[in-house]
Amino acid sequence: MAKQRPQSCLKAAETLLMLSELETQIARFYERLAEMFEDDQQLGAFWMHLAEDELDHADALRSAAEQLWLTPLPLDGPLVEPALITKLVREIHRCEERMTQHEASLDHALYCTLLLETSELNWIYQWLLDKLPVLWTETLRSMHDRPDDHLGRVCAVIERFGRNSTLRQQARALRHQWEDSLTP
Repeated sequence: MAKQRPQSCLKAAETLLMLSELETQIARFYERLAEMFEDDQQLGAFWMHLAEDELDHADALRSAAEQLWLTPLPLDGPLVEPALITKLVREIHRCEERMTQHEASLDHALYCTLLLETSELNWIYQWLLDKLPVLWTETLRSMHDRPDDHLGRVCAVIERFGRNSTLRQQARALRHQWEDSLTP
């Protein structure tokens, strides 16, 4: 008779797989942006690099979910609240809609990128790196040092290529916040 896994372990693994799927959706979105703006080599390469990073995150989350079956994780509640996953799905969907409609401008693409890179998904991924047992987060750590490093790159690209002054100011302020967070 097969040993039953704790319910919290199943929920955590399912949550990690859902988060992995969200990372994959964002990667596909970035790939589409790279295609849309392929006339500018720097922008195309920027979005392809982000897409590759998101796919690395997705792979790491899938590996962590698989590892949960080998090393159960005692949890009192859900790893991530379902409402948060629903919110993330809506944000991705809104960005995809925005870029497939008449609003498919560079500033809208940059805005969506900033929205996704400052979403809770990156903070959840970082939390997983920081808080969960080292035994199974080594998989995540080995694939990416700091997921919030994206933010610095995104802000720099917005400051350079963005036409909307409000968006550029927001990116500049976020970049300064991000840089300040790096100093002890």
